Amino acid sequence: MILDTGSSLSIFNHLKWFIKVYPLLVPVTFRLTTGTSYAYYSGKVELLIPFSDSNLVRFVIKDVVYFPDLLANLVGRDILINARVS
Repeated sequence: MILDTGSSLSIFNHLKWFIKVYPLLVPVTFRLTTGTSYAYYSGKVELLIPFSDSNLVRFVIKDVVYFPDLLANLVGRDILINARVS
């Protein structure tokens, strides 16, 4: 997973991360070096983040775009700021 400081959009590349998926009314367009590609689904992603005290913290990100062509998952910086994650 990569923190994307230049985007407010979060994008994940595999359905295993999603707890809910729904079709987008309008596809999201991505311009790649290999051409144009589209994302047709969005949803909620649940992350269980381990802390040093052996506890897991549940973190849910809404409106995550599902884009299987992406090599890594991206979390928009604004998402974490709004959730008060530091």
